[in-house]
Amino acid sequence: MNISINFNEIFRNSGNNLIVVEGSNGVGKSTLVNKLANEFKIPYYAGVPFEFLQNKNTIHLLYKTDNFEVSLFYYLSGVILQDELLLQEKLSIVDRSILSTIAYHYSVGNDNRLFYINNLLKKLYYKCRYPNLTIYLDATIDTLKKRLLKRNKLSDTDKIMFDKEILDRERNFYSYYIDFTNNYTKNKAVVIRTDNLNAEEVFLSAKEIILRYINRG
Repeated sequence: MNISINFNEIFRNSGNNLIVVEGSNGVGKSTLVNKLANEFKIPYYAGVPFEFLQNKNTIHLLYKTDNFEVSLFYYLSGVILQDELLLQEKLSIVDRSILSTIAYHYSVGNDNRLFYINNLLKKLYYKCRYPNLTIYLDATIDTLKKRLLKRNKLSDTDKIMFDKEILDRERNFYSYYIDFTNNYTKNKAVVIRTDNLNAEEVFLSAKEIILRYINRG
């Protein structure tokens, strides 16, 4: 699959400062976001709305349905509500955004679902907020495997990330997004390579990046 996504058609700019942490399952996003939110005393949000995550029965049914647009509409309605909520914050940090959903479907080769995501957003006449600062946590498949295997239970998406071809496509997607963001928008995207870093070292790197962003200009 060749990537030909204009992220300006999906996202809109806003004056508020939105920081998003992206990366594969097991790379350490939630741990980092929690520490950063505590450090900067700012709100912490999950990009996939909490209501969606908590309703396990609904999630199961939606994953099994043949009507992807139905499941996507439910998901996007939560994303939009949370996106509007974030507008009330001067500075906020999010564990993944809708970008991770697009990256996932790209990495597993779902061309049709990428079309549905973009098409449904257009039908809803809505653009999600473009992250002002994106921090992408990168890791090789061997590192991710070690980290994921420490979990008590692996999800289906965790297991998918054991496929090197899929992970390579995901990393390729984020590389494209980072280049696009830094070259065609006023926003910023940076990479932290985490293979040889512990959680504290990743936190210190991210903290420095955020401080530079806050104190820019």
